[in-house]
Amino acid sequence: MQLSANDLGQKQLQLVYADNGKHDELSDAVSVEANTLYLRVNFDGYRYQFRYSEDAINWKKVGTAVSAVPISDEGSDDIFRFTGPMVGMFVCDVSGQGRYADFGYFDYQEKH
Repeated sequence: MQLSANDLGQKQLQLVYADNGKHDELSDAVSVEANTLYLRVNFDGYRYQFRYSEDAINWKKVGTAVSAVPISDEGSDDIFRFTGPMVGMFVCDVSGQGRYADFGYFDYQEKH
């Protein structure tokens, strides 16, 4: 998920994909107003469904479920080193202004 701003400075959340210089938007941009956002991803073994919340109670989907293959090492040419899909958090300041993001916590729960 990408958090950015439109031309009017309004915050937007969008599901995007980038691979070998190819960039694709996988969802429409969603306007968000809260200064604190909660992010969630559910994995069913084959697909990821991304969600967000502005209050940690009401969760909304961002786009439709997407294949796990592109964000696993199975998406590479080396098929003999498969470890499975991966998930994590990072921030990238593309403005060049030295901005940062604070992550309050990262919680992983495996469902059985």
